[in-house]
Amino acid sequence: MINKQPSAEISADKNLRAAIEIAVERFSNVYDPRVLQQLKIVLSNKLTQASGTSLRELTNAVQNISVFGNREQAELVAKTISFHASNLANKRAWQQSGVVKTIKWWTAEDGQVCEFCGALDGMVIRVSDNFVDKGAVLRGKNGGKAIIESDIETPPLHDGCRCYCRPEIVSLDDE
Repeated sequence: MINKQPSAEISADKNLRAAIEIAVERFSNVYDPRVLQQLKIVLSNKLTQASGTSLRELTNAVQNISVFGNREQAELVAKTISFHASNLANKRAWQQSGVVKTIKWWTAEDGQVCEFCGALDGMVIRVSDNFVDKGAVLRGKNGGKAIIESDIETPPLHDGCRCYCRPEIVSLDDE
């Protein structure tokens, strides 16, 4: 009898670790390479542990990196990177599945949603596309504008963003 579960777990961990690499790199203009490497290691270890993890554990792990002595800053970084890695790893898995055709941007749908995330709320894209391309000008719901510094394949759009994406069209058809 062949057990395919370990292979699926290895693939999921590989996708998540790759997504963590990309998520951490979004902070490359803020932190030096040594700090970025520490973030990759700490968050990869925590987010792929078999027992799971909590935001409190992620925050504590990030706070142990010398530049993150402030708990609020450590929590913001832990939350932002873990949300990004989770959304991106899911997107990679959906792409690999071949059945997810489009994905949709969702906000937290409360009074704390920023104008730019509000403008993206409900946007549907092909699973192979970006929500926003690098260099694009994103217009907010309140008239603000932001120049996007890197491709936005999945949420989060900014630090502390609580947005997520989910499959919209799922089909066994090739189209």
